[in-house]
Amino acid sequence: MKKRILSILAALSFLICLTITPEINAAAENENLKKVDGSYLTMEESSTGTTNNLTRGAHLMDGECSITSAGFGKIYAYAATTANHEVDYLVVIIYVERYLEDVDAWGHVDAWVEEATDDFYVSTSKSMEVEPGYYYRVRAEHIVMEGDDTPEETFSFTDGIFVRGYNTPDPTAE
Repeated sequence: MKKRILSILAALSFLICLTITPEINAAAENENLKKVDGSYLTMEESSTGTTNNLTRGAHLMDGECSITSAGFGKIYAYAATTANHEVDYLVVIIYVERYLEDVDAWGHVDAWVEEATDDFYVSTSKSMEVEPGYYYRVRAEHIVMEGDDTPEETFSFTDGIFVRGYNTPDPTAE
């Protein structure tokens, strides 16, 4: 019986190590990256942001957004809002932003809105050309309204990804 309990504990310990180690590595990796308004400046090809589970309401379930490099000087931006059930009105407002090194802040590049009525999900996406050699991120606002209830609203944002051009040098290379 003791051997069985020990083997179960060893297996559980192994599983816990497998799930925790990637998070520790990701946290250690992010320590070396610059963070601006909640977003890390990364050399990744894509990034996804989601709403915090604590923001769930009576009607709003969650929201998400993503940005993906779509070739030299191109990106693909996406955002969606999901309700817990069919609601009167859903909105997702998506912002594409570029990191401005001189002011150490995110600047506006583009924005648009997608709305839905009598539904539980709304999404929007767009492929667009951007100026290469900069970091870009997507930020989104997620709004749900039902009847006379107060609108429920939250936000999500991605990390910044570096968009290369044909001859754009790697900013991390020395």
